[in-house]
Amino acid sequence: MASMKQQGLSVRAMARTLRSSASSVSRELARNPCAVRGYASVHAQAISSSRRAAARPPHKLDPQGALWRTQRYGSVRVQPG
Repeated sequence: MASMKQQGLSVRAMARTLRSSASSVSRELARNPCAVRGYASVHAQAISSSRRAAARPPHKLDPQGALWRTQRYGSVRVQPG
């Protein structure tokens, strides 16, 4: 999309090329702007990933704890020590 935007294509032309809806292309361009070039795919991916991580609730179990392994793999033998 970045190269199409630099070429001056319309949102509808980009959508036809990508076989997507014009509203999806428009939303992507509006949601992930880059201050330097207007739109950059690497920058957009970074913004999207951070937005997605922030929206997810934290884990209830500690991923390093014994309960996590029990829930994930079944029973776990814990050696006394």
